[in-house]
Order: sequence, then structure tokens, then C-alpha cells
Amino acid sequence: MEAKVYGGALDPTQFSTVLDSFALANTNTDLGKLASVKQQIFQYQENNTNDPTLLQSIHQFNNSVGGSEVFIQNEKTYNSILMNTVLSGVYELNSTQIHDLYAIANQCDLLGGTAVHSARGLYNMLVDNSIDFDLAMCSCRKQIQ
Repeated sequence: MEAKVYGGALDPTQFSTVLDSFALANTNTDLGKLASVKQQIFQYQENNTNDPTLLQSIHQFNNSVGGSEVFIQNEKTYNSILMNTVLSGVYELNSTQIHDLYAIANQCDLLGGTAVHSARGLYNMLVDNSIDFDLAMCSCRKQIQ
């Protein structure tokens, strides 16, 4: 079942998972807004859309998300890079995008959030697929063990 987007917010009747319900219940929070951005990006990809105006609208909504937490900033940066490259039909990164993507990909996922894994995949796909981001170097993981 696809979630429908209405004015930048997700339609509450379209969710089926606990995580989706949590994000929906928090649509006015930074996490809820990021969930909405991710859903809009997913729908853009699923519908194989080539609409620069719609993509710009999603980009503006992504930029409007506040929050200074590292994982929120990582998600916003990753979304922006994805929208400016792959979703726009561009499969090369400029030097700033390479730097930003590598910086996210090289973080501990427990602190940097889910964007860390997304950045690793995109970096390996578009830049250098020989880099193995060493999870053992994640100091926060060592503290948990």
C-alpha cells in the first residue's frame, strides 16, 4: 500500500507499520518531516517521475526541516545529494558532494543515523566501490560491547 502525500504531509490512513505510525504521529517534528521527505522521494522513484518542479518541491521541504542533531543533518544532506544527482539523472558527484557523502559514510551509524548506510551505498556506487567502511572503528560500538 502506498502512502499518499498531501501538501508535504503523509495521509494517516495509508500507514501499516508501527514505524510508519510513529513517524506519522510526529509529523510536526523534525523526524516526522524527514519521514515525509523520504516517503516523497520513494514515491518519486516508484512512479519513475521526471518532474523537476516536483523534485524542487521535495528539495525545499527537505531544506525546511530543522534540527541540529548529527543524524538529522546527515539525512538532509544525503537527501539533497540524492535529489541533485541520481533523481535528476546525474550520475557524477562534484567535489563538495563527494566530500559530504564520504564524511557521512565514514561515521558510526549509531551516532550518524540511517543516512550513514545510505551514504555508503551511494558513495560506493558513484565514487569508489572498493572502500570498505570499517564498522570496527566505530568507537560508540566498542563502548556498547
